[in-house]
Amino acid sequence: MKRIFTKWMGGDYELKLAPPGVEVTNETLEWTSQEPLLIIGAQLEVASKTWSENDGKALLAMELSFSAALKADVAFLSAMASDYWNTAPPGILETQGNVTLMFPEGYALSMKEGETIYLNRKQTLVKSAASSFFSVNAHLFYVKGTVTK
Repeated sequence: MKRIFTKWMGGDYELKLAPPGVEVTNETLEWTSQEPLLIIGAQLEVASKTWSENDGKALLAMELSFSAALKADVAFLSAMASDYWNTAPPGILETQGNVTLMFPEGYALSMKEGETIYLNRKQTLVKSAASSFFSVNAHLFYVKGTVTK
């Protein structure tokens, strides 16, 4: 029986007012392993915390990846959350993202010493005024060592 360790990455994000169509991309958090590891699972949660009473939308997409570039083909987990507000006709929509990945026994993502995992961010905010707030929690579950098979 091996001990399972966890690594957390995340935080709170304020999406500030920007001109229509402006996106902030490729802002990352990163974690570099200090020894060989086997990632046996991961969880990514993206949540809209407060929406504002201003027409428009806010979207925050996050992904766990072995690349600092925001690219779905090398990401192993992604989730997004959004909020939409409309005054006339009145309407509010809020979405949350929560994704969990657990590998069956004997399977894992292998990390070499010095290899890095990134939590990449892409945001879009198009509102008449004000900001939107989101929280992000990413958990990696891992054991120390390498694949012996």
